Amino acid sequence: MQAIAQKWFYAFLATGALDADDRDIFIYGFEVLVSSVGTLVATLLFGSIAALTAETIAYLAVFTPVRGGIGGFHASSARKCFLLTLSITAVGTYWGRLLTPWLIVAMTITSLLLIFTFAPFIHPNNPHTPTSQHMLRARARTLGVAVSITIGIACNFQPSLAAVMATAFFTAAMGMLAGKLMPYQAK
Repeated sequence: MQAIAQKWFYAFLATGALDADDRDIFIYGFEVLVSSVGTLVATLLFGSIAALTAETIAYLAVFTPVRGGIGGFHASSARKCFLLTLSITAVGTYWGRLLTPWLIVAMTITSLLLIFTFAPFIHPNNPHTPTSQHMLRARARTLGVAVSITIGIACNFQPSLAAVMATAFFTAAMGMLAGKLMPYQAK
């Protein structure tokens, strides 16, 4: 993927749209963009093939912003991240539909408690000041409460989607906890 990113960079460089100093950041951004879009397309494709499109969208609609808001485990490569994301979404969308209302409530409350206790996970590559950590903590808690309320409302109208949403919420909270407990190892 880096070779493709370099070709794009040099094409933009030739047009004058970028400076030579922008090379590293462009390549990094390109790789992140392609990886993110590729993961999203592959996940939605899986959901469509498995006839779980609505569940997959509900899972991603909860998991993506919660994971972004609370932080969590980082895979050591884009490939591992892709496979892990696809796997947890596949398991979450399938298994989540089978939850009972009590399990939905238990997973939602557990997730919220984990977020209030541990969020946000500050990655070693992205240090923050105490003020920004306080702001991120408030944002993570607000997001956790909003998702919990959304799951509660969904339980009354679409229990199977609420179950998938609770699974996504729980998976994101567990990922945050894993990020806190597992020592970070740079590549």
